[in-house]
Amino acid sequence: MSKHHQQICQPVAAQLRASMWLATFAQGLKIGIWLLMTHIVFTVSQFLTFPYWQIFALLFTSILYYTCKIKAHDKSHYAAFELEKMLRQQLAKKISQLSLGKVNEIGSGGLTKVLRDDVNELHTFVADAPPLKAEAYSTPIFVLAALFLVKLANGIGCGDFPCRVVYDSATFNAKKVD
Repeated sequence: MSKHHQQICQPVAAQLRASMWLATFAQGLKIGIWLLMTHIVFTVSQFLTFPYWQIFALLFTSILYYTCKIKAHDKSHYAAFELEKMLRQQLAKKISQLSLGKVNEIGSGGLTKVLRDDVNELHTFVADAPPLKAEAYSTPIFVLAALFLVKLANGIGCGDFPCRVVYDSATFNAKKVD
């Protein structure tokens, strides 16, 4: 987000940060759900017993996940509505200070477009982007942590892969130059 967008979103920044934290927590719960399901399948296949507590844990985690995910998006949408209201009030105040000649020069269509369409587009950006960005940034970290948890070799292999690609491409380019 640019500095200009940050200044515009400053009045609702705390709500947007809370939305991002909830979305990140929900993504961690989602990985926990996958780990619980894997554990349930393993328990049933190995021990041929019904995993009661794992099923209840899965149910509880699933409910908590969906609650956090919905709350994260709700928080960002409420923040966007609040920002939209503030921006429209500020724009209306600025427009009321303009001279009649300037209003005629701009035209009522241009003013209406700014008040309605542009503010609405900003609302869409503020409402949807923060939780989705938080989910996109946190998911790979949680997946890597889950891989370490399941099997250390998987986690090391996945963490090592980007380093190997960069090293191999640098080595290949160095040989190409020689």
